[in-house]
Parts: sequence; C-alpha cells; structure tokens
Amino acid sequence: MANSRNQLKMIKKWIKNEGDDTKLPKRFKICHTKWGKLLNTKKIRDEIEGRIEVAKKRSQLLMVKYLPLATAKLIELCNSENNETSRKACVDILTVHKDNKPIEIIKEPEPKLDFDNETASKVWAIIAESRSRKKS
Repeated sequence: MANSRNQLKMIKKWIKNEGDDTKLPKRFKICHTKWGKLLNTKKIRDEIEGRIEVAKKRSQLLMVKYLPLATAKLIELCNSENNETSRKACVDILTVHKDNKPIEIIKEPEPKLDFDNETASKVWAIIAESRSRKKS
C-alpha cells in the first residue's frame, strides 16, 4: 500500500473530487481492493471524519451569519398579501426558531461585605460625611 504522504494526497484528491473515486486508484496505481482497505484504515477514517467536521462547522458558521437576514426576510413575507406565502413564512419562522432557548441574562451576584458592626458604622459615617460635604 502507498506511504502515508501518498495516502493523504489520495484522500485530498478524493475529497476535492467530491467522493468520486472512479479514477483515483488507477491514477495512484493501486487496485480497487487496496483503495477500499485504505479508506477503512483508522488513520484515514479519522482524517475523513475530521474534514467532515470542519466542513460542518464552516457551514454552521455561515448559516449563523445569515440567520438574521433570513429571519428578517421571513418576517417581511409574513406580511405578504398572498395568504399562502404569509402562512408559510410564519410556519418557517416557528420551525426555525422552535429549538432556540430564550436568552438568559446572567446577573453577577452582589458582592458580600462581611463587616463587623463597628466597621460598618465607620463606613456609613464616612459616606454620610461625604454626602453632607457635597450638599454644602
């Protein structure tokens, strides 16, 4: 079987050809049986799976980028004079956003100040004094 560098070249070419492997084994001078075994090796399967995951992530990022535009267009279509167009747009909006969770606003907890009574009294006295200075 071909060496790892040559195997990766074959896989890159195979992916570039969108999975059409009709001519690849002949081009790289291996039989179809060896090509099948090559595709079934863990290293190659992992390489292919990795490339598939990268392609999926790129696709998801692109979809997320255009989701606001698509949503705005659907909202515009909801106001269509054609009842069927309006109905379909409304259904699409509900379908697309059915799994979206509401945005959760995370509030930071109030800082805890563990003062004893004497320290707290001094702090309040300083605050009262500074306020009285501002008023004068």
